[in-house]
Amino acid sequence: MKILITGATGFVGSHLTHQFVSDGHEVYALFRSDAKFNEFAIKGIPIKGDFSNFDWLNKLPANLEAVIHTAGLVHASDTCDFYKVNVDGTKDLINQLKDKYSNLIFGLISSQAASGPCLNVYSKDEKDQDFPISHYGKSKLLAEEKLKELSPHTWKKFIVRPTMVIGPRDPAMLSVFKIVKTGLIPVVGNPDHKNYSFVSIFDLVKSITTATYHINKSNGQIFYIAYPKPVTYRTLITSIQKIMDIKNQRGIFFIRIPSLILVLIAYLLQNVKYFFPRFDPRITPDKTKEIIPNQWIVTSDKSIELLQINYSFDLNTIIRLTYEDYKGRSWL
Repeated sequence: MKILITGATGFVGSHLTHQFVSDGHEVYALFRSDAKFNEFAIKGIPIKGDFSNFDWLNKLPANLEAVIHTAGLVHASDTCDFYKVNVDGTKDLINQLKDKYSNLIFGLISSQAASGPCLNVYSKDEKDQDFPISHYGKSKLLAEEKLKELSPHTWKKFIVRPTMVIGPRDPAMLSVFKIVKTGLIPVVGNPDHKNYSFVSIFDLVKSITTATYHINKSNGQIFYIAYPKPVTYRTLITSIQKIMDIKNQRGIFFIRIPSLILVLIAYLLQNVKYFFPRFDPRITPDKTKEIIPNQWIVTSDKSIELLQINYSFDLNTIIRLTYEDYKGRSWL
């Protein structure tokens, strides 16, 4: 199979590219950064470019069979950037591809944030109403709608909504490991009452490749991808702490922060960025909308039943593998 992976140097894209190549496919890896391409030893056929100019499309084969769109913006200080990248970028990609390819498998890697947290139920499934609460989540939901609206009826398509993804090379989880290393853990609310679904990068990649290979089952479907057993915030932090310091466990202390204080801190950091443009705070007013809710839980029953996905990596296993990768890269 001839496959294009967008965002091939990203966390998900790099792992996905590696797996498709290992499975014997001809993979075209779209990337922007030479440094990341070399650092992560991206496999496949390199295609350098972005969505501001589509000249790189000429380097793709006329008989391209599948596109997995992982490229997107997860963090932004200016919320307008979410819509420019996640919505307009997806729209432009689809419009450019459909002029050249009448038949494609198109897989869109979205996010649990497109649906939002659990407000009135313990967990959500694919039939529940979507209520994204952040601009990031809203932009991902709009990207899904663009795929449904703009793609030709001759395309076969599926949407994957990963939950919190954990695994080697993940820059987002790295910040959590660094916080745990200090022993002082900020939390909004009770760490025992904050519940999250998660998935290992390896189980996510397995789900995406399976949906691609079995497109007759996945066509037109949305899938939540999550390890069947959710975790509390305390469990997540404790798992990281134990694996980082097995021989001499240090205590950890949770610092409870009122939600109002968190929002005020986020706006303060945003004002600092106004005077120091290179400053890039990870806590933004938009991000606080995702931090404050207690329940981010979904059921993965549909992926298990329809695609027969076996989620193999529990929390401790994937935390250990992630930590070993961070150490090997001298990130910690």
